[in-house]
Order: sequence, then C-alpha cells, then structure tokens
Amino acid sequence: MSYLFTSESVSEGHPEKHIRDLIRKIGYTDPKLRFSSEEVEIINLIHNQSENINQAVESENTHEQGAGDQGIMFGFACNQTENFMPVAIELSHRVLQILSGIRKEGKEMQYLQPDSKAQFTVEYSGDRAERVDTILVSTQHDELHQDQKGLIYQDFKRIVIPRLINSLPEKFVRLFQEDYKLIINPSGQFIKGGPDADTGLTGRKI
Repeated sequence: MSYLFTSESVSEGHPEKHIRDLIRKIGYTDPKLRFSSEEVEIINLIHNQSENINQAVESENTHEQGAGDQGIMFGFACNQTENFMPVAIELSHRVLQILSGIRKEGKEMQYLQPDSKAQFTVEYSGDRAERVDTILVSTQHDELHQDQKGLIYQDFKRIVIPRLINSLPEKFVRLFQEDYKLIINPSGQFIKGGPDADTGLTGRKI
C-alpha cells in the first residue's frame, strides 16, 4: 500500500521560549536562593505574531481558514537513515543546514535571513521510501524590489536543490524524481522572522 509521510524542521533562526513555569519546574522556588519563579523579573516584550506568518493562517473565507502550527508530534527509531530517523525529517534537517551554509557564505542568495523551516513529504510503499512527493520551504529574506517569490524559487531550484542532492547517498538521490512538487514561501513574503515575529523550538515542531 502506498502512502505519504511528512516531517517538518525549523532552522537555527527560529527563537526559543522561556517562561516562569519552567523556572518553577526546574526547582527555583525558594526566595533564599535569590532566584525564584515568583520573584524573578521578567521583561515582557511579546507582541502579536508577524503579519507575514499570520496571513497564511487567517482568512475571511472560512473554507480557506488555516489551522496555524497545530500538529501532533511522535517519534521512533528506524533503520531508514544512519541517524535512525525517518527519511523525511533527515531531508528537512539537511536542506535547512545547506540553506544556512549558503547564507553564511554570503556569496549567493544574499537576501537570506536566519529564520526558515522545511517540510518534506515522502511517498512510501510499505516501509520503503519510494520518492519525494513535495518539498516546502519558507525562508526569511530581505525586502526585495522585484518578484521575490519567483526569484527565491528559481534560486532554490538552481542552488539549494543541487547541493542537497550532491550531499546525499545514492539510496536517497533516487528519491528525487522529476515530478516532485517544490513550494517556496507559500504564504507570500517572509520579511519579519525570528524572535521579533514568532516563537518556537529549533529543530522540532509540536
């Protein structure tokens, strides 16, 4: 039986969240320690989620209303990769590492900013990965004075995908057939990102 399996990863530019409850859970509850969950000063600079992100979720048409970052997380070890992870999450992690490397090199795609996320959907037959069905990447970028969506898409196809494929063992290269779908920044522009726009955990989703 054939089915699709999707995994998503977020980049190093996605922020981490710290809250008073976590301080309490760790055990800092005694004021005599001079650091406690009740007395610690927390400067709250939280504001609404970036409109760049929010526009992908909220819609006046209820039939097109998104669900936000809601999902179910589960995990397991498998023999699909050397890291004992499913192929989809391995590819999601790797493409973000490559994107980060390109940004830090500063020679190509110079409009890239740190925040990004990637999602790979892989088609399986039984327990065997057969092909990449969809690659979806959202990457933060400078404000561009041209068709930014088309530019980033073309650069991704020309620069990132070849680097990704060249970094993979042959058993994964075969998964990239000509009919896979490549979707870049589907919500539109992604200028506002990082801690100024959203919160989350690097390397995982809920």
